[in-house]
Amino acid sequence: MENFDFKNLESFWIKIVDNNVVYYWKKLLDIVEKYWSPIKIYNPEIITNRIQKAQIYFKEAILDNNYNWNYNYCYCTKSNHFSFVIKQILWNNKEKLDNESVHLETSSSFDADIITHLDINPETFIIHNWFKANNYINSIKILSKKYKNSICVLDNLDELNDLNEVIDENYKIWIRMATKEKWKNTEISRLWVPMDDIIPFVKDKLNKYPNFELKMVHFFMNFGIKDDEEYYEWLKNHVEKYCEIKNICPSLEMLNIWWGLPIRFWFDENYDYKNMIENIVKTIKEVCDKNNVLHPNIFSEFWSYTVWESAINIYEVLREKVQKSGENWYMIDSSFMTTIPDSWWLHQSFPVLPLNNLWNETKNVRLGWITCDKDDYLTNKNGEYYNMPILNKNKPLYFMVMHTWAYQENISGYGIWWLSHCQLDWEKILVLKENWEIEVFFDWNDTKERLKTLGYE
Repeated sequence: MENFDFKNLESFWIKIVDNNVVYYWKKLLDIVEKYWSPIKIYNPEIITNRIQKAQIYFKEAILDNNYNWNYNYCYCTKSNHFSFVIKQILWNNKEKLDNESVHLETSSSFDADIITHLDINPETFIIHNWFKANNYINSIKILSKKYKNSICVLDNLDELNDLNEVIDENYKIWIRMATKEKWKNTEISRLWVPMDDIIPFVKDKLNKYPNFELKMVHFFMNFGIKDDEEYYEWLKNHVEKYCEIKNICPSLEMLNIWWGLPIRFWFDENYDYKNMIENIVKTIKEVCDKNNVLHPNIFSEFWSYTVWESAINIYEVLREKVQKSGENWYMIDSSFMTTIPDSWWLHQSFPVLPLNNLWNETKNVRLGWITCDKDDYLTNKNGEYYNMPILNKNKPLYFMVMHTWAYQENISGYGIWWLSHCQLDWEKILVLKENWEIEVFFDWNDTKERLKTLGYE
């Protein structure tokens, strides 16, 4: 196919061998012929590749810049909760914890249930982020007794009161600090603590809770790390604020640079992660040196970056529909609204590559799905057309959609009611009977079913 530079596909773990698409080491058509489409294939080894690449780049940047502390890689479990994902991530810890280890972030009380099913070194950082309902607070209490590096990120400053009611021993906290970036026409989000509130909190309120120790400032940008002047300017501002807080709070020693390196959503996208990480470490060092402040221990929460590229979906084109308007539709044997929901509700584009008929003539087509919903179609980054091989009635056409791992199962409700975004609680479903009695049709309290769906027995 003249539309694809197959040499450049190798960074996507793709090769063309004897006119067949080989993903990692598997000929994809062989998998289709054995298991039929639609199929989703997970490749956990790519997770280790992502983790180790980021760790190597940070290690090199720390050495190159004479940075006086370490880097810690964290994975936020809400990005993908499956057991084979978390176990692959923890495999990178090998036998002992060091600055090349991986730590975990929780987002709900259900994450605590997952952690109890895992063999985790008790010195692992277990970071408790996002809003803390009562059941989440109680889970944090339980985990704080098992993991000495259990740390709570304050979503709002009132959460300190809630923690104080259940935790008696000494405990570490973080504060998630806001930027003033625009987000849907507002500078204020429910997801962070305003900068101007943090200094008064540290001076006035934190001193009233002697068993709580502020260890980290958590730098929140809604759109993650970007390789542009705007991001580095925000980073400078937040490191300046870190230095200001550090001067009145000696226990502060960690800086979280937020949620992730950018992700490739198209074949011609490429990012210089090494240079980005070099600039991050250099910026932090320069600001701290200017303020005569010790370099902080750097943390990151690389959620989507960790898992996004490690899964693909495979579909078959069932037939072509040609509309009177001249639009050509390839009708697919599934629904993207349920299998890749980001393509619907975020209008996210994904890399698409045919698996066979690679050297056929091509045409611009829309990729539609066999549900009755008008929004059930896939778009590319430039509009709504993909260039695909012309159909051969005697030979089926298969294609893959790449980078479909992070969040897609939870958002789509994989396992019917058992899973949800951030593993938040579903509503109970009650049926009112004719005699006015209540039948409990579904109760999310049965966490065993959710754990079973995710592979935790």
